[in-house]
Amino acid sequence: MTPPHTIDVSRLPPYAFDTRAPVWWGNTLLILIETTTLAILVVGYFYVTQNFQDWPPVRIMRDPPLKDPVPDLGPGTCNALLLLASCVPMFYADRSARRNRRRAVLAGLGICVTVGLGGVALRFLEFPAVKFYWSDNAYGSFVWAILVMHLVHIIVATAEALVLVAWLARYGMDERHAVDVTLTAGYWYWMAGVWLLLYAVVYWAPRLL
Repeated sequence: MTPPHTIDVSRLPPYAFDTRAPVWWGNTLLILIETTTLAILVVGYFYVTQNFQDWPPVRIMRDPPLKDPVPDLGPGTCNALLLLASCVPMFYADRSARRNRRRAVLAGLGICVTVGLGGVALRFLEFPAVKFYWSDNAYGSFVWAILVMHLVHIIVATAEALVLVAWLARYGMDERHAVDVTLTAGYWYWMAGVWLLLYAVVYWAPRLL
């Protein structure tokens, strides 16, 4: 019987960045799943436009009717710009983690935590800015679903960064947690980038359709 072939992996490092790390693939697949969920909401949003002559549709359950039913741009635009700008300190933390620069990582993540909390606060200003309740009609339901789903992603990304800040400040940074920082950065880039697309759907689609 032929003996099985073996490979000596003793010289390989215990941790690796990006595609060489199995956890990177898990993080990427999670992002793909969440992207699919948001894509379904967006497709549903545009699908129901076929059932209405006006978009946004008239709120038949509330009186008086709105003179200008399209969402106010202020809170959503501020949130889009804030989240986009937050990619700069997150990129700084990402690069610093690869160079084992703990203080720089803490600074970058700390800024992102602050931005994330600001993003959550702005999201709660966005709900009244869309001028519809989730129960008004299909339009309101889809808009609120998109905003709530993305709000969950802001909270998750902010909480993850906060946990890393607390851990690194208390115990320091090793290779394992440096990899965790890069994974958090990848999720953060996605969270900020996908909002630019959702922002266009929520705030500009009603103005163009």
